[in-house]
Amino acid sequence: MENCLNSIEFDDIYFQPNHGLEEKKYVFLQGNDLPQNWDNKSEFTIAETGFGVGLNFLNTLKLWHETHEKNQQLHYFSCELFPLDIQQLDDILSPIETLKPFTKIFLDKYPQIKTYGFHRIRFEEFNCTLTLIFGDCVDAFENLDAKIDAWFLDGFAPNKN
Repeated sequence: MENCLNSIEFDDIYFQPNHGLEEKKYVFLQGNDLPQNWDNKSEFTIAETGFGVGLNFLNTLKLWHETHEKNQQLHYFSCELFPLDIQQLDDILSPIETLKPFTKIFLDKYPQIKTYGFHRIRFEEFNCTLTLIFGDCVDAFENLDAKIDAWFLDGFAPNKN
């Protein structure tokens, strides 16, 4: 698997090389009929199993920015058992031109220390709150008290994860 980011823990790739953005948009954004499903809702909540490099979040944030109404709020919950450090994320995300403004803002707010638990990150300029949970998804979502409008389920091969 040359030229792609691999998960050492699961011996699998995070996304297809050279097609990561398109793959994520098709599977998660179009697959959940976004932005149509957040039309006319004052709040919309997404839960994701496996934050990875944050491509789903950044794609969602970009689409949200382009389509949401001023009074709408986006809540995005995502868990990650093996969080990457900020330098790894910067190396992976910064070359993606279409996400650059969102990546910069995200990296400025990303937890500097990979402490397990809940990290609430507010993006006022986008009416968005990211709750990034470093830890196991089963444990994290078991006690989550939220109405989830859309689920983004981990893309790793089931037999490896």
